[in-house]
Amino acid sequence: MAGIKLNHVPYKGGSQAVTDTIGGQTDLSFGSMATALPHVRAGKLRAIAVTTRQRSASAPDVPTVAESALPGYEVVSWHGLFGPKGLPPPIVGRINSEATMILKLRETGDLLQTDGMSPARSGPEHFRATIEKEIEMWRKVVREVGVKPE
Repeated sequence: MAGIKLNHVPYKGGSQAVTDTIGGQTDLSFGSMATALPHVRAGKLRAIAVTTRQRSASAPDVPTVAESALPGYEVVSWHGLFGPKGLPPPIVGRINSEATMILKLRETGDLLQTDGMSPARSGPEHFRATIEKEIEMWRKVVREVGVKPE
């Protein structure tokens, strides 16, 4: 969206990428709040922007990419529960109900916020739509930039 070229440096995990950014081996890194936020709070990293649509409750003073430079930009890291194909609907419903109940607990919200995350309570249909939207978005990115399998 910005029309800039960055050199991708692959890492096996976010911790080493953050370590190399702190140490000056890389100029910047895209990472999770859970990995970067402790270093931001310690003054070792500077948070430039969050990639979500809204500012993070864990770092409300950090602007979004969309409000800083690229209107419409949003990349969200998410986690979800998956089961085998053909999982009976009553079981899916029970798992969703139990997970929703846990996500509503204040303790769960507090723990997630410590890592810069927030619970997104949605049902299986909404989650499926989210996955399909993500697949299409990244398919478009791969085509536009010419990513080739290595």
